[in-house]
Amino acid sequence: MPLPNILCIAKDPISAKSMEEMKTILLLILGCAVQCERKEEMIEKIKLLHIETQAAIVSHIQEVTHDQLNVLDLSWLEGGVRLTQEELEPLSRNMVVSLRQLIEQRDKANEAIVDLMEERDYLSAQQPQDRRSPLHMSSLERGHSSGDAQLNNTGPTATVSGLTKEEKQHLSVELADTKAKLRRYRQEL
Repeated sequence: MPLPNILCIAKDPISAKSMEEMKTILLLILGCAVQCERKEEMIEKIKLLHIETQAAIVSHIQEVTHDQLNVLDLSWLEGGVRLTQEELEPLSRNMVVSLRQLIEQRDKANEAIVDLMEERDYLSAQQPQDRRSPLHMSSLERGHSSGDAQLNNTGPTATVSGLTKEEKQHLSVELADTKAKLRRYRQEL
């Protein structure tokens, strides 16, 4: 089950897509509730609800917990039980699939972060200089570039504050392009 897209919820909370993402969040919370250390307590509270509500909750719990790819069973780690090769093989396959999904989700999240940073830097570059707060400044403008806030381009060293607005914007675009290339190379590996 992919992680919910909280950015979608934050941008447009009333859309159908946001409602689907909220459903995913609630399903994950429900799945955690019935698999945690206090699961008996949670199940007792569910039993106090109306029968139709209980049935709906049970179907949602099954949706989350009965798919082997949604739940990574680590109970075999407890108790020091040794598994046979036949038992270990499906667990290993599930773990590999889960790791691949996590890597894919991480990469998508990284891309979203980079896109948001690019958008923030672009929008902050469009605002007049006197109206910009430190929160809306790019990392170069705040002086958080590589170490000492200086750029060295095989020529004289120029401080970031000495760059024009256009140069800063150009550097932001170059940085974004380089990050995109780096992401593609990592995915190829």
